[in-house]
Amino acid sequence: MNKKILSKKSVIKCVLLIFLLAFAIWFHIGASETFCYHYVEDLVYNCYISELDEYVKYSMLSSEIKQYIKKDDLKYTTDEELFSLAQKLQKIDYEYITDSESTYSTSSFKHGDLHKQINIDDKFYVVYFSITFAPNLFSSRPKIIRFEASLKEIKFPD
Repeated sequence: MNKKILSKKSVIKCVLLIFLLAFAIWFHIGASETFCYHYVEDLVYNCYISELDEYVKYSMLSSEIKQYIKKDDLKYTTDEELFSLAQKLQKIDYEYITDSESTYSTSSFKHGDLHKQINIDDKFYVVYFSITFAPNLFSSRPKIIRFEASLKEIKFPD
């Protein structure tokens, strides 16, 4: 009889432990999705291009993006650095397929894309950046799964 009681208690403890563990994992996933959304929201509404280094770290880039972008390429201070980064990002050609529906892009907010007017060799351009983030369960920062840029030359009337 004691063995049956002990075994029932063990089974109940195991079931409760499994339930608690499943709940903790579910909660952690939900929290990381919420954090990712607010991270992107904060970036869009409170960040200028020259401050992107506070939000976009090389370690956050997906392995696919790291094949094209080196750590030294992530500079946003001068017009030349922005132009060079935008050109490199435009050359990235890969299809990122995600199994997560919880991706958040800087271009999906009303504030719009991150952009800046730059001057390169007496030509004026607007550089636009669009960054897509996904929750990262193993880091305090989300993962960057797409990093896109476009350059548009601006011609002023003489």
